[in-house]
Amino acid sequence: MLVAISLALALLILVPFSNLSSLWIHPAHALSDFNFDAVGDWGCNSNTQSTVNNIKGKNPERIFALGDYSYQPTATGWLNAINSIKSVTRINIGNHENDASEGNSQYMKAFGLSKHYYSFNYQNVHVLTMATELSYSKGSSQYNFVVDDLQKASIDAIIKWIIVNYQSDVNLT
Repeated sequence: MLVAISLALALLILVPFSNLSSLWIHPAHALSDFNFDAVGDWGCNSNTQSTVNNIKGKNPERIFALGDYSYQPTATGWLNAINSIKSVTRINIGNHENDASEGNSQYMKAFGLSKHYYSFNYQNVHVLTMATELSYSKGSSQYNFVVDDLQKASIDAIIKWIIVNYQSDVNLT
């Protein structure tokens, strides 16, 4: 439910800043034998290993880590906990990972990131990861990246699904 809400909110953020009618997504197409997991608010606590074990039991091709990995000033505990699933994990830098005092450089280096926002393809799925802690207002670097990325993905004949994700602490209750 949180993932669906985050995806919907991500698209709502884009609506005022771009003309989605010109880049809207292809109709849904079935994928065979395909499995993604999405987990946020890990907290790096006593439940983290249970979460990792649960994910491993589902054998996903990709795991979207949606932020709040650790509430400590280092990424080490969380990175150690996810070591067995790290190769299929893609992260989203959120409000608890975005600066030096929260281990930002550790997260960035561990996942080979040069920016907090990025995209990738997996089979016929395009995934865009946005950074809520950086500007996404019209004309910003992230805004320009997002518009260009979605335009390219929307005309790629191989891409049948576009997933937009970001970390948010918005309380919707």
